[in-house]
Amino acid sequence: MLMSRPKIVAVIALCGHQAYGERDKGVTMKHSSRMISIGISVGIFAASLAVIPVAQAYPPGTNMAMSASSSSRTTGQSVSFSVSRVKPGCVVTFRVPGVVVKTSTANASGWAYASVEFSTAGFYHANASTASGACEGQSASVTVQVVARAPSAPMSFRASSPGSGRITLSWSSNCDCGGSPFAYWTAYVTKSGNQRVRSLETTRNGANFVGLARGYYYVSVRVTNAAGKLSPTTSVVGISVR
Repeated sequence: MLMSRPKIVAVIALCGHQAYGERDKGVTMKHSSRMISIGISVGIFAASLAVIPVAQAYPPGTNMAMSASSSSRTTGQSVSFSVSRVKPGCVVTFRVPGVVVKTSTANASGWAYASVEFSTAGFYHANASTASGACEGQSASVTVQVVARAPSAPMSFRASSPGSGRITLSWSSNCDCGGSPFAYWTAYVTKSGNQRVRSLETTRNGANFVGLARGYYYVSVRVTNAAGKLSPTTSVVGISVR
């Protein structure tokens, strides 16, 4: 439609030339020629506008690219995901299966960002995509590894000596296991100078030690997760055995 404008303007200009050419042929010819020239120029300019993209801040004909701030993180830390080559203003959906779905709008340079915190160790396949149509239905993905951290020390640790030669320990069954499944607790009985007397691995939140000689002992407990990471020990408790 835009390319037809030069013809219309040119016809109008020629009609003007026929109507008034006899009174002043020289002036009318110049005026008519000028109108034809202007009409053609305007038509060509309008036609050229029709093929200029409205937004060209992203490379046309390319797929979006996705990256992560790190390919390996420890549980409890965040990973920043970014995508580029997205049409400005398009909404990007970030998906990490089993963890989160987030959305972000691409900026004028075609970039979009999302930050995700991981609480469980493992490999995660993160994906980013845009809607079809004006936003071209683009997609990209990246894989990150999340490594378990060391567990926290067991809570609510208590110790008592309920009878001759005995020590009984207890602690909370809750485990902040660093993003990895619980494996076992280890209870320790030591003498002065950190001389280990007894130790016991257990999946129960308690331990009993019997047959201990009379004296003063130090007790503590720690937890190990399925990744083999050890927690710090609880605060050491001193106890007298009769």
